[in-house]
Amino acid sequence: MCIRWGVLLYELLTGTTPFSSKELRAAAYAEVQRIIREVEPPIPSTRLSRNTTTIADIAAHRNTEPRKLGALIRGELDWIVMKALEKDRQRRYETASGLARDVQRYLAGRGGGCRAAEPDVPRAEVRPAAIASASSPDRSLRACSCSA
Repeated sequence: MCIRWGVLLYELLTGTTPFSSKELRAAAYAEVQRIIREVEPPIPSTRLSRNTTTIADIAAHRNTEPRKLGALIRGELDWIVMKALEKDRQRRYETASGLARDVQRYLAGRGGGCRAAEPDVPRAEVRPAAIASASSPDRSLRACSCSA
């Protein structure tokens, strides 16, 4: 699946693109390519929590409190967005329909379509790389794998 849907969802949730446009404009073309290919963007809930002005503005537009907005995004929505932005094509959603299905399940209150990981599959292999490598407890998610 094309990453653009993940970028769009990221921007809808955080009010900004996964990578700073200012940073990308200042970089040479080869550096921009390297950033896009190799650098993991901040997890959406982390991006929001780092910018109190942005989270307050976005929360106001959604008629909620900033801390509630962060809590809503942390977890399943983080997981869905980071899977859509996954660098490894084999771990990314195969189709836009798979992404849409997980978003619809989340909105219906059934989670992002995640199911418990199989016992023989290591936990780090069933989550998007950016989340699997997250070291702080508030950014780590339960192990799950979504059908795409």
